[in-house]
Amino acid sequence: MFLKYSRILNVFFIKQLFFAFFLLNFIFLFTSCNIFRVQLTEKHGSPLPLQVEIPAVYEMLQVACALSPVLQNDSNLINKNSNYYNEVIQNFEQYSEHKLVKKLEKKLKNDSYRNGQILLRLMSLNYRFNENNKIIKHQQYKFPFFINIIPLPFFNINTHKRLLQNFSEETNFPEFYEQHRPFYDSLVQQSFIFADYMKMKYWCEKNFDRKINSYRIVFSPLTSGFHNTMHWSNRSKKNSQAIMFLAPPMFPQEMRNKFSISILSGLYSRTVFTEINHNYVNPVSEKYIIKISNSFKNLEEWNAHEYFYNTAYETFNEYLTWAIFSLYVYEEFNSTDFRTINLITEKYMENKRKFVKFSEFNKFLLNLYLSQNQTKTIEEMYPEIIEWILKEK
Repeated sequence: MFLKYSRILNVFFIKQLFFAFFLLNFIFLFTSCNIFRVQLTEKHGSPLPLQVEIPAVYEMLQVACALSPVLQNDSNLINKNSNYYNEVIQNFEQYSEHKLVKKLEKKLKNDSYRNGQILLRLMSLNYRFNENNKIIKHQQYKFPFFINIIPLPFFNINTHKRLLQNFSEETNFPEFYEQHRPFYDSLVQQSFIFADYMKMKYWCEKNFDRKINSYRIVFSPLTSGFHNTMHWSNRSKKNSQAIMFLAPPMFPQEMRNKFSISILSGLYSRTVFTEINHNYVNPVSEKYIIKISNSFKNLEEWNAHEYFYNTAYETFNEYLTWAIFSLYVYEEFNSTDFRTINLITEKYMENKRKFVKFSEFNKFLLNLYLSQNQTKTIEEMYPEIIEWILKEK
């Protein structure tokens, strides 16, 4: 009898453990819809107002990812059209069977975008190389405690630090990084030529109530079209930082031959601005989420390619962040450059990204903005914007 009840209890506790495991995974997945409940730490002091960089551990992980078939087969995840990519393959292709690459491949094939890459990018910023080329913790972002306790469907750097160190030593990545430091520095410097980060910050904060203390721009020359942004604050909410993971300004020669510096500046500013602006648009959209959902009942009429933006909220935010960029260009560029940049952007949004009503929306927002004669902020125009979408459906 005792053995019988003992078995029953064992089964009961096993079930409870499995329930706890799946509950924690659910919590993780739920919170990851807003990425994570991450806090900005001040262990190493307050963040700088502006930081633009290609961090070493971050770049090493991008190199390792670039060796995996997941990225090799997706031109939106990796930029193969550069001498730098060719040098990466020449130096590291022989390590494509390394355990780190295999582990990344296993994790990323289930989620190569969204949480898979986003977690990898963010967590890498908590590590750096010391003077002896050892990877050490340099915590700037505090993650929820449970991510180091339960098995995750994503690659967790915290539990694979030795594997990263082994890849670094076997491939001699620190030497590669140092050899390419002048190239990395040149990309950072070029970015200041093509994008005025602080002007964008001032412009956004003139049109939205939110104020952000720090911008952190993180590049990799391997990054292609998949960019993302996130915003964190410290426990007291007094310090905040927006992080943008972007491709650096590496225009192909044909574009450099075709367009002036000012047009290239506009096109690269679009890359930066449309990520920065999410940190201002998204929180306001959350206040109107029910009205936004009701206004996009037939989502396919607005978004013909719903893989990344398969909700009304996500689709609305893409329309608005890109149309707001048109307002920024209208005010900050001359009229000739505005017409060129605006036309390129409208065609790109409709033909490439399949936001099929973008031209109409873009023209509506510009007219609305000009009609207000700077008496209203964009945040204050939300009801009129949503009302227009309701009428359009």
